[in-house]
Amino acid sequence: MSGTTISSVTNNEVSFSSAAQSPLLITESGGVKVFLGVISDQPNYAAAIYGKISASVVNLGTVLSDAVFYYDPNRYFALGVGIDLAAGGTITNGSAVVTSALIGGDDNGIFIGGSSPSSVMNFGTITTNGFSDPHVTDNFAGVDWSGHGTLINGSAADMTALIAGGKGGGINSTGGIYIENFGTITAAGDGGVILKGVASSIVNGTSLDTGAVIDGGGYGYGVLLEQATLANFGTIIGGSHNGTADCGIAMQTGGYALNAGTIIGFIGAEIDGQSRQTLVNKGLIHGTGGTAVKFENSAASVLVVDPGASFEGIVQANTYHTDVLALGAGRAAEILAGIGSSFTNFATIALAADWTVEGDIAGLTSHMTIDDFDSTDTIIVDGFDAVSDTYRSGIGLELIDAAAATITLDMVGAFSTGDFHVVGSATDTTISMSPDAPCFAAGTWILTPSGQVLVEQLQIGDLVISRDGEDVPITWIGRRRIDLLRHPHPAQAQPVCIVADALDEGIPCRNLVVSPDHALFLGGHLIPAKALVNGASIYQLNRASVVYYHIELAAHGIIFAEHAAVESYLETGNRGAFENGGGATILHPDFGQALREAGSCAPFIESGPAFEEVRFRLSRRLKAVSSMNLRDIGRRQMAGCSGAGV
Repeated sequence: MSGTTISSVTNNEVSFSSAAQSPLLITESGGVKVFLGVISDQPNYAAAIYGKISASVVNLGTVLSDAVFYYDPNRYFALGVGIDLAAGGTITNGSAVVTSALIGGDDNGIFIGGSSPSSVMNFGTITTNGFSDPHVTDNFAGVDWSGHGTLINGSAADMTALIAGGKGGGINSTGGIYIENFGTITAAGDGGVILKGVASSIVNGTSLDTGAVIDGGGYGYGVLLEQATLANFGTIIGGSHNGTADCGIAMQTGGYALNAGTIIGFIGAEIDGQSRQTLVNKGLIHGTGGTAVKFENSAASVLVVDPGASFEGIVQANTYHTDVLALGAGRAAEILAGIGSSFTNFATIALAADWTVEGDIAGLTSHMTIDDFDSTDTIIVDGFDAVSDTYRSGIGLELIDAAAATITLDMVGAFSTGDFHVVGSATDTTISMSPDAPCFAAGTWILTPSGQVLVEQLQIGDLVISRDGEDVPITWIGRRRIDLLRHPHPAQAQPVCIVADALDEGIPCRNLVVSPDHALFLGGHLIPAKALVNGASIYQLNRASVVYYHIELAAHGIIFAEHAAVESYLETGNRGAFENGGGATILHPDFGQALREAGSCAPFIESGPAFEEVRFRLSRRLKAVSSMNLRDIGRRQMAGCSGAGV
């Protein structure tokens, strides 16, 4: 049988010189131990296991090496390596059931070299402190890697695996390495993990296993990346002092890092180097010294703030370079405050869907370009009360206050003054783009040739019955969910309920719930629902959220919802109010009455004699049923509505 098995302790070095010696199995009772002691003036490198050729080692026992020399009594150096695979190979330390396996050396626990792909799988402990020799003060790395291949520390089911390094780091790699850590990687010096090899990468934990830890010790990097990548779902801890390497993570020269966990250091994350780098944060970055992220780069780099991200400490870009603060898209509205105070020196802020950005005048106007602002976004300028605004192409959005003071936001895009909705107050100015979008609430029944159909079940091409009795095809259906708890002006979007029988006998036949600006066809005119609110038979609901739909026909027309005559959707450039409008959706659509008169099928009114006549008729209708609880009537659930209504 080829290979070697060690089942009893030996104090001799094992050296691979032929393929027949590999694989090497060290049983739970076995061990390989090299002890050379302190040898005066005689450097004597020694590995407990040494591979002259590519070899395979399975250790279920103990592998230790202690080799020390000194130039003089005050200068001791460690030379012992637990396992040295200079030509590469495979090391498995322990197993899923044998987690007591140990590989240790006074220099490196493991050294991997060679040009062949190598792998290390650790279920136990790999350490550079095998003998804890009191003479040794400069232990190197738990794993020193100059080859290329894969290292996995622990597993999702076994998070007790440990790699412990000295001043050289927990893992120190100048080769190409891919690392997965489910356990703990620690060091007493330069860094928990140091990756200086091109195309190296590390994944710390997973989205489901967040207990993985990388700790650089009292000083030093948690993780150092040079042309390498990081995905962190666990915890990374850097030094807590004010040293050059006391960072949770340090990115140097072309690195990329994604943080979905926690990064801690005197400086949470430092971005340096001469090429573009990207840091994406959707977790926590904490700077114990007051700086969460610091750009020291000599080339423009990017910080992406994803929904859910938090920073403890300031985020400081490089004044001399055009660093970008990019906001990642999310499923719900997000707020980023502190531009100019917590986030400083960025040359560009790139917006994504559903963001509200708030900052002081200097932060938002001083050398900062605002890119990708659209109908989903909101900007709040603290300390400025705008009374007028003008957009100037090539310059930006000029805001003027009552004292004629002017500030300019450098907003890039094909805008005009009318595109912006600017509201000033005593404390701030809010800027948004909020086109109108009158809608039906989900659960509304629409009259079709096949009978009543819920609005959310209709599809493009389905037929609806118009006021003229024609079967008209639907050309588009818009949908939008609004979180009213986070809406800056919820009354503008809270739905209006028209209770059953409020307009006439059987009209509507059930509660009809529409957006405030959805118009009803009454007395030959279109009247927004909000204008008819009387607090009894027509009133505004107080909901935490609402889902709105609208139906577009080839031309603006009148259709029937719960037997009430209502308008169809009229496109006036407001498709962005809907999730399926072909672009990003509006953060807080106000669904306000706007410029719809030109293309409407009937005149809009909210005042005047014709409007007052409708209001009077509805008040008489209200008196006729004054002895009834109209809200109870409105809440009744009917088996169905028959007839078209008028």
